[in-house]
Amino acid sequence: MLWDVSLEIHNAEAVALIGRDGVGKTTLLRTIAGLHPITGRSVWLNDERVEKLPAFTRARSVLAYVPQGRGLFSHLTVHENLLIGLPAVSGRETARKEIPP
Repeated sequence: MLWDVSLEIHNAEAVALIGRDGVGKTTLLRTIAGLHPITGRSVWLNDERVEKLPAFTRARSVLAYVPQGRGLFSHLTVHENLLIGLPAVSGRETARKEIPP
């Protein structure tokens, strides 16, 4: 469970979320991405509330969580893993039609 979290990230900013094990980094990211329920607060993306949107809709809006897991498509190359994500963003203007090898 998280309390009193406020985070604002502007366009083109890179942000690192660091901390020791068990302090809520993963919980925060999974909540923002829609994989954990949120109560009492809101999540905004481009001036729109998104906390009621399902995770797949948030991912199509560039708000997604990619776990560190070490077995998720381990039989694929890095290039093949990148290609798997293309269908999720194919409707966006910024989506690339192909990823160079």
